[in-house]
Amino acid sequence: MTGNTKKKMKEDLDKLFSQYLLGELSAEEKLEFEKNLENDADFKDKFDDYRIGMIAGERIQYKELESKVNSIIKDEKERKKQRNLKLIVGLIILLLSAVAIFYYTSKENNQPEFLYATYYKAPPYSVERGNSELDTIQQMKSNFAKTNWPWIIEFESKLSASQKTLPIIQSMIAHALLNANENEKAISLFKQIANNSDSTDLADNLYYIGLSYLKIREIDSSLVYLNKAISSKSYFPDKKDAETIIDKLKK
Repeated sequence: MTGNTKKKMKEDLDKLFSQYLLGELSAEEKLEFEKNLENDADFKDKFDDYRIGMIAGERIQYKELESKVNSIIKDEKERKKQRNLKLIVGLIILLLSAVAIFYYTSKENNQPEFLYATYYKAPPYSVERGNSELDTIQQMKSNFAKTNWPWIIEFESKLSASQKTLPIIQSMIAHALLNANENEKAISLFKQIANNSDSTDLADNLYYIGLSYLKIREIDSSLVYLNKAISSKSYFPDKKDAETIIDKLKK
């Protein structure tokens, strides 16, 4: 018997054993197979060897599958661990960024330039028409409302001596100078107004002097005049703003 013949016979037997175990034989084939198991010891031994081999193979496949599953689970746990680590790192970076932004913003909000820009408001003015003097004031107030600061500064030269002493005229010119960045002139005129102010508007003028010093970053002088405005007994609608500025400057 040649090797090929033996191989063919073994393949035929393996196929037959497999069909029997898988229930693929017909009733007659199954009956004949089981008779061979009873009457042919060699046939039975070969069948037992095949079945043992199949069981061993299944166990090997199971072990391989189990190893692959465990490897997949391990890899997934590692990936999940890495994702969690990245998430934690991302949250830490986000938190640190938020803290830095808050600190920077808080610090910026206490800067003189920011405080000046936040709290300075040019006063609103209203006047009734009637005579030439009031018409002159009306012209200035109209341009003041339009924030036409150069016009107001230039128009000062056209005013009469008596008009130049009017507090409302002086106030508009001082604010125009301040908004045109002629800060020293504005401060000088605000101080002149404050020295001549009656008790009703003294606090306002002191407050604007404090804001003017704030604009040019002279903090000590700004604090002096803001405190004077608060201490003044005159009506002071911006008192809370002045207190807030002082509190922020001291931080």
